[in-house]
Amino acid sequence: MLPLILFLKHRIMDFITVNTNKKNGGKNMEIGVRNSLRGKI
Repeated sequence: MLPLILFLKHRIMDFITVNTNKKNGGKNMEIGVRNSLRGKI
């Protein structure tokens, strides 16, 4: 039962994060992509 609760909690957090990114016009997403690209170089 506990793993299911933890899984749902992570899903809800991801859902909130995605909605927040949409509200901010995807600015956070762009920054994240830039940082990951910078890390690869």
